[in-house]
Amino acid sequence: MDLKALMGIRQYIRKNKIEIIHAHSSSAFWAVVLKILTPGLRVVWHDHFGFSEQLDERPSFWLKIMGRFFDHAFVVNDKLHHYAISVLKIPSQKVSFLANFADLGSEMGSEADIPDKDSNPKLVCLANLRRQKDHDNLLDAFKKVVEVYPGARLYLVGGHFNDDYYRHLQGRLKNETDLNERTFILGSRNDVAAILASCDVGVLSSCRKACRFPCSSMVWLNCRSSAPMWEIVVWS
Repeated sequence: MDLKALMGIRQYIRKNKIEIIHAHSSSAFWAVVLKILTPGLRVVWHDHFGFSEQLDERPSFWLKIMGRFFDHAFVVNDKLHHYAISVLKIPSQKVSFLANFADLGSEMGSEADIPDKDSNPKLVCLANLRRQKDHDNLLDAFKKVVEVYPGARLYLVGGHFNDDYYRHLQGRLKNETDLNERTFILGSRNDVAAILASCDVGVLSSCRKACRFPCSSMVWLNCRSSAPMWEIVVWS
């Protein structure tokens, strides 16, 4: 533990009169220690554990202890909701479901700044570059699309961690002919709504069962639709 950093954060909290801290999955330990050291501080825990279908393999001992100090917990799916209450023993009134979603309202009327925006069709995947999102499967599926639609473009929108997985994806885009100059990593963007509106098809892939679709599937969404429910077609 970096005690100097910990005390620096505590000093910042006290100086700025911060009353609530929002801790994500792995930062819960730091948050609880800060709460113990700072009377009156409240901790909100945000659990978006990426392997929610493998919760029986998740180390829970320390989370159970830390859960006693959480003032509230937000979870991103039903499995994590059940896990927080039944396994971590967090009181049900302190656990809330909070879906992950993108804010599509503020930029809907603007034009997206994306490469090859006149190409057709344009596909977009809105997901951080993490192994659970199975971008390799998505790229393999996109190569099949390119066989039929050589002018297709794929845009990967989401944050990355400059890690081995990110470098692996960069290598594929550079070295594979069907992907080179057809697939673009746009990174984190503030104009998500504009990008979605500019594209023709939304795609998702995942190696996690929680995705509710087969991991060999490509999910097609009508990005231009303003209807509450988008048409979904699963293509394997």
